[in-house]
Amino acid sequence: MEIAESSGLKMTWVLADSVIQDPLIQFEKLKSLGSIWGSWKTWRMCKTDNVVCHDRGEANTLLTRGFQKQCNFYIPESNFQNLGRPTGVKLYKGDFQHEVPNQNEIVTLHLAASQSDILLLLGFDLQERTEFADRMDRHRWTNYKNLIRALMAENDQRQWILVNHSGATDASFDKLSNLSYDQLDNIVS
Repeated sequence: MEIAESSGLKMTWVLADSVIQDPLIQFEKLKSLGSIWGSWKTWRMCKTDNVVCHDRGEANTLLTRGFQKQCNFYIPESNFQNLGRPTGVKLYKGDFQHEVPNQNEIVTLHLAASQSDILLLLGFDLQERTEFADRMDRHRWTNYKNLIRALMAENDQRQWILVNHSGATDASFDKLSNLSYDQLDNIVS
């Protein structure tokens, strides 16, 4: 990772919601390498620097508690007026039309990619999946992986690194030359 620092490239961590279940990760050490992006669900354990909340109801609850004073809090521009035009929030444009397991992760990846050269993805599971409880679960997973793959392909000048990813990714990711894999221990040492 010395290459990123010496060449002036901006490195960012992007956390999936599932990362909060790993108590062994020292997030302060990760912050020394780059800012951390994630959904509101990651903030309590990880003290995420840049937090996304796409859901208006949840954003309202967080704003009532003054959450925007704890981090860079991102909400959709379309919710700004309905939430009482809160001060101290950051806005992003766009609506989310796809059914996915976690909209916040997709939005977070987009926002982080707009501001970074190297994206370290921690907690994401992009393994091939063949068994689903029902067709709707399969549909959501297919949308989720396709949206992530399309984002990586469209941002081919960015380097995407899946950190501590177990197993091979879904075959649809194989042709991405800007996607690589590494272990957390290698990155932080």
